[in-house]
Amino acid sequence: MKLICCDEVKEVLLAVVQTDPNREDPRTVDEVRPRYLGLDGAPNSLVAYVLLKLGLDETVLRQLDHEFPIGELLSSGVRISESRNPAVAAFEDDALKLLDYLQDCQDGGLPWMDCYLDAYAKPSRFIPTRYVRERRPWLFA
Repeated sequence: MKLICCDEVKEVLLAVVQTDPNREDPRTVDEVRPRYLGLDGAPNSLVAYVLLKLGLDETVLRQLDHEFPIGELLSSGVRISESRNPAVAAFEDDALKLLDYLQDCQDGGLPWMDCYLDAYAKPSRFIPTRYVRERRPWLFA
């Protein structure tokens, strides 16, 4: 089985971002943890749109919304890389790290285009390459 790689995520990400580059995920504005689907069943975040375009269906996104991170009892909704959902096994590890990075950006309230630009920005020469390679491995793929 071919795993979804960083290049596929990047291609879909760029297509999604170009549809509404200034959009901000609605729940981050209220400082509430974003969820994959809104109450109306529509995608509620940049990562949710990317996951749908990559072939995950709304059922999986709903499961991610209701999954609890390991050790968490009060707040549901899991980061994509922390999910135990079998659908996540379709992604390469570096692709999951990219999606996590995008979740961090969207949780910070950045507009979608800024999330994309930040994920692919050239790192400062003052940051050790080893550190960047560990935290942003898609830049070296």
